[in-house]
Amino acid sequence: MEKRIGSMPLTFDWPPPGAPLREPGRIFMRRPRQPAPSPGFARPAGAETAAAFEPGRERIAPAAKRIPRRGAMLDELVRTIGADGASRLIEAFGGARLYIPHSPEPGDALSAAVGHATALALAGVFGGDRIDVPNPPPRRVRILQMRARGASVDSIALALGCTRRRVFQVLAEARTIDRGR
Repeated sequence: MEKRIGSMPLTFDWPPPGAPLREPGRIFMRRPRQPAPSPGFARPAGAETAAAFEPGRERIAPAAKRIPRRGAMLDELVRTIGADGASRLIEAFGGARLYIPHSPEPGDALSAAVGHATALALAGVFGGDRIDVPNPPPRRVRILQMRARGASVDSIALALGCTRRRVFQVLAEARTIDRGR
């Protein structure tokens, strides 16, 4: 005997394999979707079971350790032109592909941004090539770095082009994270 709900037979093998999920007059149930993990949410290494991992309780490294390593190009730039020259280059051309001429002129955009002596040092290593200049660190990281060096809230806001309120927000978030450990 076949059970019916209304005019439809009650069977559990619907939809048949290969059938579309919706047909005129019929509605098939889909399995509920799993919620997408939040950005930056990763299972820690070594957490094999669900009991070993509680969402929302990720361990966060201290502010100095959270700064991501920015790669070999930044290291090469610092070795070639020093930390000050690399920071000026990143400020001016961060995130762009930049052609380094064989012999930069004093009036070039590169010389104007980083200084002629620095441009000549870059040309000595990268002359005739294009380099991918690393992106500047996020403003949040720069706020924490400047504050660690002893800069005032007003000078940080002025230097980074943000409001005092934003500086206070970032500092408060960092304190909350540090207290949570």
